[in-house]
Amino acid sequence: MKRLLVWSVFTSLVGCGPSDRQQYNAEVESLQNLEQEIRDLDADLASFAERKNKGDSAFDSPDLDKFLADERRQMQEAVVVQEKRVRDARNRLK
Repeated sequence: MKRLLVWSVFTSLVGCGPSDRQQYNAEVESLQNLEQEIRDLDADLASFAERKNKGDSAFDSPDLDKFLADERRQMQEAVVVQEKRVRDARNRLK
């Protein structure tokens, strides 16, 4: 994701880069990757909650709960930003 952002900034500054269609496809792929990461994190959260409910003390930590909730929130924020990038790229195709 950071690589794509750096590439986007660089190409906008020098005025060269991928076509609008290629940019749109890259933005969509990045969004799909973020959505998959969130699904994976949700699966991990469910697994952790199950183990915590079974009494596994390794998963009974407020710090772990806070960390995972923060990760989930940050990923959701990244999805919102990426959805805007996809919309902008799609609008350039019109």
